[in-house]
Amino acid sequence: MDRIDLYLLVNRVYIKLKNEAKHVVPKAEDWRTRVQFPPPPPNKGYKMKDVNYLKTNNKTEKYEPFILGEKEVGQVHWLTDKDSSGKTTYSGLWKCSSMTFEYEFPGDEIIYCIEGSLIIKIENNEEIIINEGDIVSFKKGIKSTWTIKESFKKFFVIHNIE
Repeated sequence: MDRIDLYLLVNRVYIKLKNEAKHVVPKAEDWRTRVQFPPPPPNKGYKMKDVNYLKTNNKTEKYEPFILGEKEVGQVHWLTDKDSSGKTTYSGLWKCSSMTFEYEFPGDEIIYCIEGSLIIKIENNEEIIINEGDIVSFKKGIKSTWTIKESFKKFFVIHNIE
């Protein structure tokens, strides 16, 4: 099987899996024992260990539902699910319209706000307001409530999951 045939086969499997998949985000304490939402292979099935870079664009329209527990909380566009050493590291774009939901950070998470604003209330009742252009980092395990008053879009990296 030559390289082109292998690429076509991987692409067909990826499309089939993508059409059948429904991703569920477990609670943070569940991540150490099992990861329930490995995203579909980013960029036609390549992983960071296989290529020198992965690329997407914040104007993409390729999003899928992001499920937290039983509730859909926005949409996600995956870039990575592993870093170059094979450790679980999620990155991508996430967008959501007006809503409020609870979220426990499953790993250390870095957020860059592309558009909109978000209010995150953490355990000690401190409110963090994130506006367009802000970059914020949260540590693993923080329990929070997210309130989005208008459309919000972020680029995120979640690491230190395991």
